[in-house]
Amino acid sequence: MLQVENAGGAIIVKVRGEIDVSGRDVFRRTLSCAGDGTNGALIVSFEDCSYCDCSAVGVLAGIRRTIGSRLQVVIPTDSPVRRLFDLSGLLEALEPASSLTQALSGLRYGQEPGALSA
Repeated sequence: MLQVENAGGAIIVKVRGEIDVSGRDVFRRTLSCAGDGTNGALIVSFEDCSYCDCSAVGVLAGIRRTIGSRLQVVIPTDSPVRRLFDLSGLLEALEPASSLTQALSGLRYGQEPGALSA
């Protein structure tokens, strides 16, 4: 299930439960529409995601190519999906925040979406 919220110019898409190939097209359309609907950050949170397959990784890679550094991903360090992103090589490229609070905090302090704090 996907939940979309607006938070002060950023669009947040929360992935809840599982996302696999059967939900890939909805996931892609949701992220595309959300990215087109703002000039600010698009934050995709996997905080409440218990499972995702490589189709979700592919969708995020495509969105990253389209909107660049405006994409911020949240993947907690103890998340069951973190290993998939690590194995795909996308974890390092996305530089995910470990929580939604951290991602939003970085935006408030003028940090470039997708940039790590020092």
